[in-house]
Amino acid sequence: MYTTDIRDAAVTFALTVRPWVAPKIMSFTARPQVSDTNDSATRYPDTADKAILEQALLEVRAAELFDVFPPSLAEHVSNQWVQKQFREQVGLAKSHLIAAVKHNRLGIYEGLTGLPTTVQGFDDYTAIRKNPACQNWADADKMEPRILFRGNKAYDAGYLFRNESIWKTMRVLVYGKGALAPGHTPKSNTNGGRRGLTKPTFGLIAFACVLVRLFLFVEVTELTRISASAFQTRFFISGDSIFEPKGRESHIDYQAYFDYLVQVLVDMQDRPRIKSTIDWLTRHTFGSGKESGNTARTVQEGPRRMLNDPSAWDRLDDPFTEDEESDGNTSAPVEGTMPLHAMHV
Repeated sequence: MYTTDIRDAAVTFALTVRPWVAPKIMSFTARPQVSDTNDSATRYPDTADKAILEQALLEVRAAELFDVFPPSLAEHVSNQWVQKQFREQVGLAKSHLIAAVKHNRLGIYEGLTGLPTTVQGFDDYTAIRKNPACQNWADADKMEPRILFRGNKAYDAGYLFRNESIWKTMRVLVYGKGALAPGHTPKSNTNGGRRGLTKPTFGLIAFACVLVRLFLFVEVTELTRISASAFQTRFFISGDSIFEPKGRESHIDYQAYFDYLVQVLVDMQDRPRIKSTIDWLTRHTFGSGKESGNTARTVQEGPRRMLNDPSAWDRLDDPFTEDEESDGNTSAPVEGTMPLHAMHV
């Protein structure tokens, strides 16, 4: 019973909350008193006190963990055996989820200029690592890489999370390997069906964003085949063969990248364009095949990030026009576009 409950909780956690189990969150004996884990002021208090920031985020993450545990298991969260099993099952679930996405590389990246158009092309890891188009989309030096924007709107905050590859990845994570097949109808025996998912969590969106970037680098540190064991999956565009918190070859801090994207979604969730974009992601991810076609607050070090420049987000207050709502990802990334961090200076 406990083994099944742990496995189910681990899949839910990896899919909807976070693909890594943060340190210390399983040290709580009861759920912290957090009423809304997606409340920006609760999750990221407006203070420069590092200890307060860390404690607030720790309590929120612990609450998220308790929320995926059934009552029969929640009282045993601090048990070492439960902790060990849960961490292992999160790793295993993550590996299975990534394997499904890997199976759909061609469909996910279809239409993005310069990317491989054959499975063999994606399997040539050395070539991908040297492919200017892959590196151009992946933007290793930015926290908001081009792959997160609609193809012809690179670095326009109004089109953040509007790349088709994101919802395609989300759909595969939720409904499995066949999720991008023409006319696909979501099944009840999939991850999403079993959990009654009808809309994306911020964790699911951020996980998909991490994966679409990872698959553009391909770090060839191990030439083993993808397996079910945790951390053995090769990533398509990032260059990393192992999904560790930090890439061995690219040196990208994936965990910080994931946490940053969650913070962007939490902080900007009430902006009109983010609301519209989440609706767009929801429609494509959870619709039928016919319809589809957190780190410390504002850290200055490391890759450039738009949260450091609040004015860069003003674009999110502009509602989408009817023309802007249409999908458009076939254009190549725009060269010479002014980075968001440089705007309004």
